[in-house]
Amino acid sequence: MRFVHISDLHFNPKEDGRTSREIREQLIPYLQELSISADELLITGDLRHAKHQGKEQSDIDDVVEYIKEIAAAVNITDAEHIHLVPGNHDRDRGVSEDKNAEIRKYYNPDNGRFDKDDLILLQRQFEYFKKVCDTLYGSDNYWDAAELHTYRVLGGTVFLYLNTAVMHNSDEDKGRLIIGNDCMDRLLREIDTKYPYFPIIVLAHHSPDCFIIHEKEAVEHILMDHPKAFLYLCGDAHEAWPRRVNMHLEVTMGCLRQETGVEITFLYGDTGSKESKAHH
Repeated sequence: MRFVHISDLHFNPKEDGRTSREIREQLIPYLQELSISADELLITGDLRHAKHQGKEQSDIDDVVEYIKEIAAAVNITDAEHIHLVPGNHDRDRGVSEDKNAEIRKYYNPDNGRFDKDDLILLQRQFEYFKKVCDTLYGSDNYWDAAELHTYRVLGGTVFLYLNTAVMHNSDEDKGRLIIGNDCMDRLLREIDTKYPYFPIIVLAHHSPDCFIIHEKEAVEHILMDHPKAFLYLCGDAHEAWPRRVNMHLEVTMGCLRQETGVEITFLYGDTGSKESKAHH
């Protein structure tokens, strides 16, 4: 399976400066010039630049159209083969800091579950992301039935989608994120039962390094118990690097918006040959 992995579009054409505008305009012909042909397009969050952009349908339509243009540039014409997870810029900030502190206080990584009412409240913060998915996928929006995280099976590969932004409410939250690891574990157990021979690719916005220490340990323990999860793709850091973590390879991609210290990158990989290349 050949794939293109990009992250952190921070799509904001109304406020983009010259260089960010050029990056977006040049990405499409660059992909075409490379003659890249992919089976799957993987986008790991921060579709919008939340500080300057709302969630009107016109904003949704613009980012969906740009995503489709990227997909078409690598010969993907069916939205089924476009994979999205939410980032922290794709959520609202409608939960007070006091409420977030309360949720953290009662969350136990050994249990890995959010209170049911708290989870409903947190899920409401992703109205923008839901609108993007509804517009792109229509009735086939795979996030509709998600308790918190979810998965799909395509072409003999399982794609596990994590919402690691569920508790990322402010810049101070990075390094102390919690993600509801029990849901992740239950999904992987279900995948092992239904698809025991299929490889698993995990898509998330954040590296586990952004989690609170005991949540990070829990997630790494879960992944060690499921060695078919061989690849963990993420973003958020705005720079690209690969690293081996226990049984899997974690790859972080950069950003598609010009800012100080940002690496403008995407990854082209092939799970068959086990080769991949980051394009700067």
